[in-house]
Amino acid sequence: MATANCTANNLVAQVLVTVPFNKKARLLDLSIDNQGTSGAITTRLQDLFTPNLSVGVPGPTPPVTDDRFQATVPQGVSFDADVLSLKGKEFIGNIQAIASATDAGCAIIATYEFF
Repeated sequence: MATANCTANNLVAQVLVTVPFNKKARLLDLSIDNQGTSGAITTRLQDLFTPNLSVGVPGPTPPVTDDRFQATVPQGVSFDADVLSLKGKEFIGNIQAIASATDAGCAIIATYEFF
């Protein structure tokens, strides 16, 4: 079990975890602490991966971004995702966070494991 964190950023997706080839990552816990000054912030966790080539495909396929989780957290509130909302959230590529605003006062903390 490992933990990764970043701050809210709406300009560039923040890579929380790089999942090794032939592995998956599972979210065990997610906390978003919005103590910033940007008001309510919506945060999306995305799975960024490049599919393997298929037979008959002429060239490399572009990376795919798939939203796996989203939460809106009001200013001054700390949010902890419940177990049911994280159940089945598996990532095969980078786990990245993108927010509706850039605010160093909004921390995103993920606990995960590889399997």
